[in-house]
Amino acid sequence: TTFTVRFDQTKYDESPIARAVATHLGTDHHELTVSDASFHPDDLWRIVDHVGQPFFDSSAVPTYVVSKYARSLVTVALSGDGGDEMFAGYDILRKGETIERMAAWPGMMRRATGTAAAVGARIPGIGNHARLLRKAAQIVELPDQATRFAAMHWIFTPGERRALVRPVWQVPLPASGVHPMLAALPPEAVGWTTLRRAMYLRTHLNLAEDMLVKV
Repeated sequence: TTFTVRFDQTKYDESPIARAVATHLGTDHHELTVSDASFHPDDLWRIVDHVGQPFFDSSAVPTYVVSKYARSLVTVALSGDGGDEMFAGYDILRKGETIERMAAWPGMMRRATGTAAAVGARIPGIGNHARLLRKAAQIVELPDQATRFAAMHWIFTPGERRALVRPVWQVPLPASGVHPMLAALPPEAVGWTTLRRAMYLRTHLNLAEDMLVKV
């Protein structure tokens, strides 16, 4: 028996993929359509109570909804979390390899991405791509792989965070200067590829501290 939720907004709706997999496997498949209006503020506080800590992952909302839906028919379920970490399913892992190739030529990449971003900003419909190009140009200038990989997940730059967050709440880098994400890698990671390093970090940081907490 399989379950999924679908959304009114097509760009966020993965139900056709789930349906195709369910058809291929021959499961007893159930879909629940979730609208913005169907979510009540009390549900948010129920999610916060379950998690028990400050939690930033907004997909906790559909996870709660599909879990509640599944519970009406089953008691134990498998989520499948960990597959993207094991098989490099995240787009950001492939983008990380591209960033590392660009970082070998930071000056040239900065000029190229800057020009492309400026041109793209003037073309209707691709403004978001121009913003991503500008972000890439900033990331390739950073000094090491761990910092570049961390920067790919940033919503705010360090400068923006310093402007937004009171100094007492700002966490400095360790005195050693080693980035916390780099410190999470084992000694043998020195000889690993960019992709393997990224997969390790996603498994031991994001999977453990985000995905599994949520599910």
